[in-house]
Amino acid sequence: IFRGAPQLSFERNDGVEISWESSSPPFRWVAQGYLEKLHRPIGRKFLFNPQRGVNELVFSHLPDVRYAGVDWTGTYHAPPYLFFARLYWNQPLNKVNEIPFPHWSFTLGMATQHPNRANFSLYFQRAGKTRWETGKRESLLQQIRPVSLLNFSSAFPFSPHLQVRVKIWNALNKKFLDFFTYEQARKILVQIEWQK
Repeated sequence: IFRGAPQLSFERNDGVEISWESSSPPFRWVAQGYLEKLHRPIGRKFLFNPQRGVNELVFSHLPDVRYAGVDWTGTYHAPPYLFFARLYWNQPLNKVNEIPFPHWSFTLGMATQHPNRANFSLYFQRAGKTRWETGKRESLLQQIRPVSLLNFSSAFPFSPHLQVRVKIWNALNKKFLDFFTYEQARKILVQIEWQK
């Protein structure tokens, strides 16, 4: 059973970030490092309701958490192809495990960039372990194992004003739990874009 919590206030994120960018065609990369503090984060936990005799999924504020991370993105442009990679790492600094944090993720892909023609992109993504622990007696420890995903998108221009974009996330239809313990499967999105 799901129970909402409209009385919760907004989360707030304070932090500092340092970025370093280098461009020497056909290569370009951006590296970022950050230190942040998340105030009043909203998390989830299961609580037993003795009146109903069931576990209820409840949203509530969790202790503040400090975390640090680095993010690196690199591209190689060889027209009409663009190759790209991304490395991401994030780690809590205080002893709070209530919020799901991907320890790391890696993305590798390519895209075409044909003017006025159909284009596509294909990329592989792998996310590292995440731990989520809430409560004491009502403790829930959910271990999210590393997952690998293959994603695809394509854009079809029909006129200077009309374009249809198709996105397929998790193209191999892997069944897994995401960082918020929702079961995930393949998603197909079709967008119709009109520009004057």
